[in-house]
Amino acid sequence: MVNIKITSPKLNYDLDIRHKATVIIGESATGKSTLANLITRSKSSKRVTIECIYPVEVITSTSLLEASLKVGARTIYIIDEYSINKEFLELFKEATNAYFILITRDVIESINYSVDCVCRMIKEGKNHHLEYITIENRCKDIFSTVKYVLTEDKGKGFKWVQNVYKNKITKSAEVGKSGIIDKIKELLTLNDGDIYVFFDMGGFGCYYQTLLEFLDNYKGSYRVYFNTDYNCFEHMLCCSNIVKDGKEITEEEDLDSTSIENAWEKRLKRLTTDTPYYINHDSDTPLPVCYYMVCCPLSQGARVKVGRCNGRLIGSNNKLTAMFNGTIFENLIDVAR
Repeated sequence: MVNIKITSPKLNYDLDIRHKATVIIGESATGKSTLANLITRSKSSKRVTIECIYPVEVITSTSLLEASLKVGARTIYIIDEYSINKEFLELFKEATNAYFILITRDVIESINYSVDCVCRMIKEGKNHHLEYITIENRCKDIFSTVKYVLTEDKGKGFKWVQNVYKNKITKSAEVGKSGIIDKIKELLTLNDGDIYVFFDMGGFGCYYQTLLEFLDNYKGSYRVYFNTDYNCFEHMLCCSNIVKDGKEITEEEDLDSTSIENAWEKRLKRLTTDTPYYINHDSDTPLPVCYYMVCCPLSQGARVKVGRCNGRLIGSNNKLTAMFNGTIFENLIDVAR
């Protein structure tokens, strides 16, 4: 997390930046635009001071951003919504040493960012700070009434769901994040069972409002469960007892990726290279059976067809339990009841 403190005679800002992209949403008169104006004034006025370990720049055109990125110094860029265009998106994806604070009145659907990147500017007198959006974790007290397991994934993630939840009706949103809420509504109209949903929180930031509005207004008798710790399928596998590396994404991993979701994809690829349970998100190769079938009867570290297996699980006759017992995704075992 990076902190920015801006002080002036009339206004103060104390901002904590979590990820490569921070999206500040909200109506006018909350201090969003004033933030950019103060940073610009700090270049010529001693009455405005900025405290931050990295330079902070206001960008008003993609040509300025492109020129600054070529310098290579780690920098925090303030971008107004009117400057977010196709050219900016390309530069954002290519940037590997920069933070971006995006100021907008609404969510930005053209960028893949996590729910915990979205915040509002809170004004208290002359002081301002960021309040990040939170979504209640809905994975407690899961009962055997779960009938449907839904994922936005139609590839490896859906293949995994189909294989480990054979006693449930498994569904894919097919069109990805934009269609998963419609799929939930469709299943709830059947009125015959609870739903467990795999929301990719690591890339769901642009749809969080639609999700919250739906959950707040839904008054039906069946429940919708999900785990807000779940960033994406690759994150879940990194946290499993096979891969065993669910540590937080580092600053370097974050900035070197297009999103938190993408950072987990890269980590999983790196950690499973030269193993039989190798996964490359960008490849059409099938999901390794290691993630849903009983482990091979080999001693840990033995040579197998591809690389070396260090992920053999004891008691893998129940693969779901073996993979997630004692992890942050232990609730997935309850879903299978």
